[in-house]
Amino acid sequence: MNLVLQMPRGNLETIYPRAMVLAGIRKLVEQKDYGSAFATCRTQRVDMNILFDHRPEQFLENVGLFLEQVKDPANVDLFLSSLKYVELIQDPKLLC
Repeated sequence: MNLVLQMPRGNLETIYPRAMVLAGIRKLVEQKDYGSAFATCRTQRVDMNILFDHRPEQFLENVGLFLEQVKDPANVDLFLSSLKYVELIQDPKLLC
């Protein structure tokens, strides 16, 4: 989910294009790797609603798996407190 660029002077810069990050998070959700998807949302400052909004039925069926993978109660609390009644998938500018 990152891109490494070589600048004219030879130094390497790593960037994380938003489109690639969002595509990566969606792929992780589809694979039911909620722990990695949650960590990516946290490090890249992506709204955590995407974990639910991308596939709501799948998420509801696998809430136990989500809790097993996230583990830390503080992270579960962070996820729950960040949920909003907004469909981010319908309005992508809200993801920024």
